[in-house]
Amino acid sequence: MPLDYAKPRGRTLGIAISRVPATGPARRGVMLSNPGGPGGPGLGSTVGFSRIGPPPVKEAFAQYDLVGFDPRGTGRSNPISCGLTDEQIIAAQVPFPFPGDAAMARSIAASCGRNAGDLLRHLTTANVARDMNLLRRALGEEKISFYGNSYGTYVGIAYAGMFARHTDRVTLDSNVDSEHGWYHQNRLIGRATERRFDDFAAWAAARGFSGARARFLALGARLDKRPERVGALTVDGRRLRMATYALLRSDATFPSLAGLIQFLDRLPGAPAEHAMETLLNTLSKAATAEGDREASAYLAVQCADTPWPSDLAIYQRNTRMDARRYPITQGGFANANACTFWTGAPNDRPVTADPRGPRNILMLNNTRDRISDLGGALATRRALGPRAAFVTVEGWNHGILGNGNTCADTFIAEWLGKGVLPDKDTYCPPPTLNSLH
Repeated sequence: MPLDYAKPRGRTLGIAISRVPATGPARRGVMLSNPGGPGGPGLGSTVGFSRIGPPPVKEAFAQYDLVGFDPRGTGRSNPISCGLTDEQIIAAQVPFPFPGDAAMARSIAASCGRNAGDLLRHLTTANVARDMNLLRRALGEEKISFYGNSYGTYVGIAYAGMFARHTDRVTLDSNVDSEHGWYHQNRLIGRATERRFDDFAAWAAARGFSGARARFLALGARLDKRPERVGALTVDGRRLRMATYALLRSDATFPSLAGLIQFLDRLPGAPAEHAMETLLNTLSKAATAEGDREASAYLAVQCADTPWPSDLAIYQRNTRMDARRYPITQGGFANANACTFWTGAPNDRPVTADPRGPRNILMLNNTRDRISDLGGALATRRALGPRAAFVTVEGWNHGILGNGNTCADTFIAEWLGKGVLPDKDTYCPPPTLNSLH
């Protein structure tokens, strides 16, 4: 693939791909996929599609040759490295501390500029879409289908807009806001996390742990002022919020979060050993080569894709505003990060949704996804206009496919297997209320 599509005969990049041939009785074509990130490899995503979901979903996917690939700059596709330290790896992926450490953000940007070189400005989502189109041609296909999750939905938006006549069936699961840039998308996570904490607080209250929100906020304020040593870790408000954000991903980790808060709040009977293990697992991240590469690519895509404010006063104002609105994260997702100080101008205009083209996009989003905020997903849906059908799913997962909502899985199977989209935007209730079996 050309490093720079403006210079197609210049330097090239290799893209690693995998292919699982169709196993169904009738092959429809090729489906590419992207499992998210940005910066996440996708080479192994094909294996998941062949195993996930109820039989109708598996049968639908079996009609396609499933093609996974590591996007440029990730995995086995010329992975970039910023040479980040352990603390930089953590700070690069979660915009803490509060209200923000500009010195850390500057150091990360400087490391990337120094160590990743001219790759940085070419790791755009638009270039990923161009790479996909060359893959389509290499595979000998007139059209390709696509399944994208999380950041992968932005890849799908890019491809569907830039190469509309070469798209077959597109499915976007757990959507980003394609219309307002990555800084805005990051801020949406603060709002989504706030709603998700409400789920946890209700769960905790039903099990005798009342007042979880008030306890958490008081604990965070105390640790901001007086960090505590817990084993090998120094735990301050920043690390508490980082761990909490991680543990809100699933209902299955709610007991761990409750135990962590009780332990740090010195409540009698708190599960100390389990709380220590939780802290270590969520906060102690070694500066491995893999961690550096993933964090580097995560930043590089966001910084190259869309403009970021350069005035620190904007971040300071927004951080204060979001801290009032979303106290669980204390406005951290409105902070400046390395993209504020990035070197090298992007070589692409930002990707936005294009309503021109065939009606061939199915979008699905959970109501309380703490990463893909429903409001942001709906902004993308409105921008796509007549091209899309949208399914609002009552749930909390980051990822809908195969997560137990039969209603949602049925829409996916009908679309991928039979080409049937809902006539209008629709809704799936929680799994316990579903009537589809």
